[in-house]
Amino acid sequence: MGRQRSSTSATDGPSNKVRTQSAAPADAETNQLLQTNQYSVLPEDTGSNDAVIKKERVSPLFTSRMDLVKLESELSQQHLKPRFKLCSVGIKIVCSSLKEYQQVGAYLKTEGVQFYTHDMQAAKPLKVVLRGLPPVGPEEVKTELSNLGLKPENVFAMTRRPNNNTWNQLFLVHFAKGTTNISSLKNISDLFRVIVSWELYRPQHRDVTLCTNCQRFGHGTKNCYMQARCGKCAGNHSMASCGLADDQKSKCANCDGEHQASNRSCPKRAEFVTIRQKATTSNQPSRRKRNVRPLPITSDAEYPAFQQRHQVPNLHPLPLNSQRNTNTSPATNQIDEAVRNRRSAQPRLAAAATQPNQGHSSTSSTDSTLFTTQEMLTLVSEVITIMPNMSREAVSIANCNACSLRSKHIELLDFLNNKEIDVAFITETHLKPEINIFLPEFRLLRLDRTSADKGGVAVAVRRNIDCRLLPNIQLKTIEAIGIEARTSIGPIIIIAAYCPKQVNIRDGSAALLRNDLAKLTRRRAKYIIAGDLNARHAIWGNRRQNRNGIILAEDLESGYYNILAPNSPTRISRSGVHSILDIFLTIMAISEDPLVFEELSSDHFPVVLKLGASADTVANHSRNPG
Repeated sequence: MGRQRSSTSATDGPSNKVRTQSAAPADAETNQLLQTNQYSVLPEDTGSNDAVIKKERVSPLFTSRMDLVKLESELSQQHLKPRFKLCSVGIKIVCSSLKEYQQVGAYLKTEGVQFYTHDMQAAKPLKVVLRGLPPVGPEEVKTELSNLGLKPENVFAMTRRPNNNTWNQLFLVHFAKGTTNISSLKNISDLFRVIVSWELYRPQHRDVTLCTNCQRFGHGTKNCYMQARCGKCAGNHSMASCGLADDQKSKCANCDGEHQASNRSCPKRAEFVTIRQKATTSNQPSRRKRNVRPLPITSDAEYPAFQQRHQVPNLHPLPLNSQRNTNTSPATNQIDEAVRNRRSAQPRLAAAATQPNQGHSSTSSTDSTLFTTQEMLTLVSEVITIMPNMSREAVSIANCNACSLRSKHIELLDFLNNKEIDVAFITETHLKPEINIFLPEFRLLRLDRTSADKGGVAVAVRRNIDCRLLPNIQLKTIEAIGIEARTSIGPIIIIAAYCPKQVNIRDGSAALLRNDLAKLTRRRAKYIIAGDLNARHAIWGNRRQNRNGIILAEDLESGYYNILAPNSPTRISRSGVHSILDIFLTIMAISEDPLVFEELSSDHFPVVLKLGASADTVANHSRNPG
């Protein structure tokens, strides 16, 4: 038989005793030293590993009784000490535990106090929809499910809009929570030998709930112990016992109007909805204040106000330098300065100014464009010295969705070299850290997705461009990597971004996308962000729009940044509905329009944009950008 290995203690043998005795002074010294160390290691947990029991939220009770002092005294005599709060109904009773909630509810029922409450979370049933049965009675369905070993609490026949399919009847079935689940129910494929299907019930949330017992808003009939009121005549009786004829006028129990209490045009109903909406939106003022995003610091000349247009226009180019020609690079200015210095340093062919021309056409004696042989050799030497530091007149950037860079890096390299691209934004690289990709003459900076397949972004920058890698950007919905490049108009932050999903409001991903965009765009420095954000909107030429595009369009109208998009689709769909997904976000004023090149084997076409600036270069091409 196997034997369990016992833990070592100080009483296991002599060797253990010696080891314990020798370690005692060291332990005592360590404990003495760690008394003043605020970063000391926490002691081991020797207690039991009991699971933390989550405290259940208890529903409050609402009563129309107004004698608060007397009610508190009566509950204290029953050894019950809940908390109270005044509200529009009367008194709100807040209990600290489920047991106290049950005891307070039982006491109010015994004393005949009118009150209402809400379902506890644990008491709410599992609601499923049963499809495929013919029009049978709910009791027959309940009996059939009971014969299969299930214990349904209630079965209701659901009403449907009139259509041609009158055979298929839907049933809403309630099960006690914890007795079954949707996976077990889907194993039941037939009832009455009829093939059926199961699905979770998804209720349509209306603006307000109306109790059919007391005809008040905000709670249901199941937990209402208020005085019954009729929804037809407003009398103190139930609607089932109302003797109002159909030709007689109804009376609302809430506003005394000539309509039933369930009428959706009731003014009291609209008033309740307004109050509920105000309470929901004004509950968290601090959170709303944190969501206010400041506008970027720009001047009116560089960044005019946006207008609602079908196509976003490009702004005028930024001035490179007030003392420099906007069409020249720094190296060109150095050459011009060398020429001017060389002209002023030495005299120009004095003989040409004093002697008349013989046998040739007349030439101005003050022509300063003539150089001696020595001057020309010296000037050429200076130009050769300056030439290695010259760069392109304008930085060319490309926005490419590779859809797996591993199999397409060769054709991507040919495209970058043929189009003379300086910086390439690459999305959907589908790379992993163990996969190596080499692009000659380029440094490939990558952010691979390690938690799942696909995804990933990268920036390919030419080795002679002076740049540095930005720190890792912590985002929730966007994958992004960026560099800071030195240009003739100062440092420019260049970021490749990819949003892999279409966000929505229900699961909170839309708010996460807003926060991620704020982290990327709310900065003082000049930046340009390019990639595939899965954003569609009519402003930049899409036929359809989604939540991603709506968020970008709202930021665009608020003036946070400009959106540069080409005039032709960048993604080709088999359905024929093509999209413009590969766009640029920037606060810079760029005069060039993005151009789409129908190249590469991806389902996205690359987009090329030229910046109104030249990049600074480095002599050592092997310099690490980080």
